[in-house]
Amino acid sequence: MSQFAADKEFLAIHFRPLPFKFRSGEGKPVSYPDANGHDVGGYYVAPKPGVHTDIVMVHEFWGLNDYIRRQAVKLHDETGYGVLAVDLYGGKVATDAAQAGHYMEEVKSDEATAAVKGAVKALTSGVLGDKATKIGTIGWCFGGGWSLQTAINGGSVVKACVMYYGMPDDDPEHLAKLHAPVLLMEAMQDRWISPEVVGKFKTAMANAHRRLTVETYDANHAFANPSNQGGYDRAAAEDADAKTLKFFRKYLG
Repeated sequence: MSQFAADKEFLAIHFRPLPFKFRSGEGKPVSYPDANGHDVGGYYVAPKPGVHTDIVMVHEFWGLNDYIRRQAVKLHDETGYGVLAVDLYGGKVATDAAQAGHYMEEVKSDEATAAVKGAVKALTSGVLGDKATKIGTIGWCFGGGWSLQTAINGGSVVKACVMYYGMPDDDPEHLAKLHAPVLLMEAMQDRWISPEVVGKFKTAMANAHRRLTVETYDANHAFANPSNQGGYDRAAAEDADAKTLKFFRKYLG
């Protein structure tokens, strides 16, 4: 989504996050090696005893802030899965839209791909604890697209992918590597991940014989972000979260 980093209208719909300080004893900061052996930071909540399923979570436009940490703990508490929130901004967290756009634009695709591939390997190899046997992915906005890229590059161990209004990938060669079913949360008022963009993704997934479910909401981009004081839609967000849990339970157990 770096092509939108300088788009004034795109920046304008991302309101400054509401102040929030999250404290939890369940998760912890971690680092792990990416696919090239370089350290990547993140926030990890270990799975409940006896659970061997982990989620790779990718932050949105703002970076790995306390809202994302809270979301990682919330998902863990609701499912028992381990959750690794990956930091693709290298420790930087934005507090205004222009800064966030700059950080998003700085992300290099090859480095981010190495980071998400490394995340899957770290979880399945036991670098962060018990070895996961199944992986799911989730992300919002910027992270929604990288949730899909994690699934594409993570191999057959990735069993479920959820993307909230993230940029799809309709490249047939890329989709040929995808094993996981995909759940996409579509915002009908979104002028960037627009109905036209989603329509092309539906066609590409059908042509690649890959499973795609699209849930549609009469809402705008970033409707599921509780810190987005001008665009948060509680009813839509709660419905989307419920469908996410149902999807993960279906494919991850």
